[in-house]
Amino acid sequence: MQIKKIINAVSFIFALSIGGCIANKPLEGSEVIQLVFSMDEMKPFGKCTPLATIVASEGHWYTFWFLGNDILTQAALDSIRNQSLLAGGNLALVTASLDFTTSMDYVANVYECSGLPVNAISGINDSIQASPK
Repeated sequence: MQIKKIINAVSFIFALSIGGCIANKPLEGSEVIQLVFSMDEMKPFGKCTPLATIVASEGHWYTFWFLGNDILTQAALDSIRNQSLLAGGNLALVTASLDFTTSMDYVANVYECSGLPVNAISGINDSIQASPK
């Protein structure tokens, strides 16, 4: 009986700690990043300049037992927005969803599009590069 209580307590603590493993929380300003899933969806946003290709992943072999696909998917999409923000983009074209059982994984191309607001980090980078040395 004592062993069962110990196993239950350890399992409970482990399950609580897994919730903290979602590392991809939205960064401030990342909400302005437009996510699209086809080239056709990019057309309304004007001329788009490619900046980077990124990979976003959320989940591990142990987290998929405790966290639903909706939580893992949202965290991976937050990762795309965060990485796009840091790359100076304002649009991410999600080009592939990698098929893994235990995680949500995406590949995306980051763009800066003239028809969308410039993100704050991109504006800062542009002003730093333009300033005299």
